[in-house]
Amino acid sequence: MADETFEVAQIREIVREVGRFGGIMRLLFVAEKITSDNTETIAMSTEFEWQKDVKISDSDKEQATRKLHTAVLQALLADAWEPIGTDDKGRVMALRRKIRQEESEGIAAEQFSWQITHPWRSKQEAQTS
Repeated sequence: MADETFEVAQIREIVREVGRFGGIMRLLFVAEKITSDNTETIAMSTEFEWQKDVKISDSDKEQATRKLHTAVLQALLADAWEPIGTDDKGRVMALRRKIRQEESEGIAAEQFSWQITHPWRSKQEAQTS
C-alpha cells in the first residue's frame, strides 16, 4: 500500500501599522498553501482596524481576532483541509489535506511534508477535558 500524500497549509496572523505616524492598526489572517518552491494564498479574512491611540479592551480585541481566524478556518475546513497543529493560544494554524493520486503524480513527496511548514507553529495533541 502506498503512503498517503498530503499538501500542507498554514494560517498566519498579521498585525501592521498603517499611516505616516502609525495611527491605525490592522489585523487579519491569511492562509497559505506551502510547497517547496512557492507559497499560494488560499484564504484571507477581512481586516480589523483601529486607531492606535484609542484603547480597545483585551476582550474586544480577542473577540475580533477569534472572529477573523474562524472565518478563515471555516473556509479551509469546507474545502477538505484538516487541522494538524496549533499556536500557543490553541488556535488551529496548520492544516493538511490528501492529494488525489492523479494530482500527485510527478510531484516529489517532500514537497508536501509537514517539515516544510514554518517552525513557529507547534504541533499539539488535542487536550482532554
